[in-house]
Amino acid sequence: MDTAVKNTLALMARKRLDQAELARLTGESPQNIYNWLKGRKRIPGDKIFIVAKALGVTADDLWGGREKQHIGVNESPAGYSKTQESTLLADIKKLDDESRLHVAAIIRLLANR
Repeated sequence: MDTAVKNTLALMARKRLDQAELARLTGESPQNIYNWLKGRKRIPGDKIFIVAKALGVTADDLWGGREKQHIGVNESPAGYSKTQESTLLADIKKLDDESRLHVAAIIRLLANR
């Protein structure tokens, strides 16, 4: 099970929230919430910030400090060093949740063109 899902479930239990309530708080469909929490689909990078805000935590709290794995960056692209990748990830960590949401959306747009 994905770290973000484990942490989301733990926070939901602590706050006594069910899936329907999380759907309401995030504006997501109950089906999306169900699929994410059952591991049928990963929580999209841009949605993790919305889930975190609804649970009163940061995206870092849900990711468990392992953003690299959860935003789908598994290898450095050709010509892009691990040092540059680490610097970029460190810079992203410094952003507030709303800014990270924008960065994740931009990355998704670039990856799908």
